[in-house]
Amino acid sequence: GALDEVRLWPVARTRGELDRTRHTPLRDGQGPALVLGFDGPVPIDLLDGPLPALQRRVPGPDFYLPVRNLRGAFAPEGITLTWETEDRQTEAFIIERSEDGRSFDEVGRLEVGAVPGTSRFSFFDPEPGHRVLYYRIRQRFRDGRERISGTVKIGMGAEREPEADLIGNFPNPFNPTTTVAYSLRSPQYVRLTVWDLSGQLVAVLVDETQEAGYHEVPFHAGDLPSGTYFLRLQVAGEVQARQMILMK
Repeated sequence: GALDEVRLWPVARTRGELDRTRHTPLRDGQGPALVLGFDGPVPIDLLDGPLPALQRRVPGPDFYLPVRNLRGAFAPEGITLTWETEDRQTEAFIIERSEDGRSFDEVGRLEVGAVPGTSRFSFFDPEPGHRVLYYRIRQRFRDGRERISGTVKIGMGAEREPEADLIGNFPNPFNPTTTVAYSLRSPQYVRLTVWDLSGQLVAVLVDETQEAGYHEVPFHAGDLPSGTYFLRLQVAGEVQARQMILMK
């Protein structure tokens, strides 16, 4: 058959160690704690109780089944989230919500013991109103470990407009001077920088608070070599980037 022998080791072994000894006879004292096969008897210790040399290891979260098919349905009275998992080690689901997709807050908790024997779960959020929201599920296991699901976006209105718009530079390609254009929706602290392909900061063009409206900033390449560079605009926690090409 495809399986002739099972070896149980008292310690964790790497894949390379398993491959090296898979087809090799092992001498007494060098082998696993327990060998089961078709040609030999079942050890009496196995019938009497657990072997003292074997230790139970709790698997990490990578071995647990994840949350699947996370979806959201919008209705005038709120949002209903649904998801699935077949993992029986899950203790609770923590439902988290965000307005920007980055910072999440807990909005509810579902104890798995309250719905035994099911693989489909749901949660109703009555609060959201007409706006764009992001949801995710924090899966808590019985051993205290956690794993976070993917994010589902529920759109119930126009997304919040960005605080700034990095329009780009003109001309592009350029040599050796170009003009960088951007606009601000409201007065904001602005940091506009130039970076090269290696991730090194080349120049700081703006580092101050500016009024709302359209802005232009000149950039002179000086002694910089020809190549691709990146504009990076930071405003109100938002980051935008544009590529520009210097051709000498």
